[in-house]
Amino acid sequence: AHDGADIGEVEVDQAWLHDQVSDRGHARQQYLIRHRDRVLTREQLFDAVWEGREVSDATLSNHVRSARKALGDSGELQRTIQTVRGRGYQFVAPVVEVGTAVSP
Repeated sequence: AHDGADIGEVEVDQAWLHDQVSDRGHARQQYLIRHRDRVLTREQLFDAVWEGREVSDATLSNHVRSARKALGDSGELQRTIQTVRGRGYQFVAPVVEVGTAVSP
């Protein structure tokens, strides 16, 4: 049994990912992956991940940089998290959900 996601050719184990980033970073990545069907504005990320607390754009940018690094990505490549200029961020890597099957 495995709890994680297969992102393109990279399989990401949720426990491993959590160890690579802060709790807030893990929450942000999960939020981006769950809402990968659309671009998320900075405000949406602030509200969802920081629960409306005052956070600077630089803090969000640093968290996105850390998330990319944990996933083997960079701001130049943007294979997993894409910056949509003037709009926000979108998780763009293919995702296949992997988990334990629950027997009836």
